[in-house]
Amino acid sequence: MPTLSRMSRWEELTGRTSGEGYAARFAALAESGKDMHGEARLCATLVPTGAAGGWIPGVAPGAS
Repeated sequence: MPTLSRMSRWEELTGRTSGEGYAARFAALAESGKDMHGEARLCATLVPTGAAGGWIPGVAPGAS
């Protein structure tokens, strides 16, 4: 009996594309008018510009 191969989460998300094929897929989405930056734009509206204040992970504010 043949073993069924299960796609990894990455394969499911990318449609089994990689490298140039992956880049071409997103280029086609952008060309079709899809909003490629909507999530980043949402975050930018939720957090005021400069709110991070140059925060560095693992370093207490004002300690730099």
